[in-house]
Amino acid sequence: MQPDQATARRVLGLVVAMLIAGVATLAARRLHWPDMLVALGLGLLLAPTLRGARWTAGLTFASRTVLRAGIALLGFRVTLAQLATLGWTTVFTVLAAILCVFAAAWALARLLRVPAEFAAIAA
Repeated sequence: MQPDQATARRVLGLVVAMLIAGVATLAARRLHWPDMLVALGLGLLLAPTLRGARWTAGLTFASRTVLRAGIALLGFRVTLAQLATLGWTTVFTVLAAILCVFAAAWALARLLRVPAEFAAIAA
């Protein structure tokens, strides 16, 4: 696969993930249910139908990398809007701190011979 095709598939998968997240958010607000609960349910319903498609690379990226970053920010109970009000320096500082935590967890996992997936969850 050429690099342009790989990038296009990743972008397509990210767009599909954002559409699913948007639909889940709208449905959750309409039903007055928690956003995460509706997104999780919608993801579970759609997962079997979305496998093996052209957008799998982007969905995989969204379900691993983007989701982990979101969980880290959720752990801090910080939104991007809140960070933006503090300035770009703060945004970059927070991102650097998150990367450092993941790097330290990965290094510690290698030292303890623990799977990298566990290190990412623990981070």
